[in-house]
Amino acid sequence: MAGNTGNAHPLISLRGEIDKIDEQIVLLLAIRMDIVNEVAEIKKGSDIPVIIPERIEEVVVRAREKAGEYGVSPDLVEDTFRKIINHACEQESEIIGLPSGYRRAPSA
Repeated sequence: MAGNTGNAHPLISLRGEIDKIDEQIVLLLAIRMDIVNEVAEIKKGSDIPVIIPERIEEVVVRAREKAGEYGVSPDLVEDTFRKIINHACEQESEIIGLPSGYRRAPSA
């Protein structure tokens, strides 16, 4: 391992940059979930469903387009956004008071 000492410094620096970006991602997710809470409070007092498929697809399509613009795998971005959206729907359901795992079907 003594021969790898010269490579340690650049990796430490790059890992530090990744750690800072990861922290920003978590912060942005926290901000997003705060807004989801506000959306849930609005939905709670209305007939707006938790899941609106058209809105979900709009978000996913836009995210895939942005991924392509930035040279990131659109599949990775779609998978990530679908996970975030699923969590947001569960959180909305909890705030609205729907049973665990239950999601209202959108009205036609």
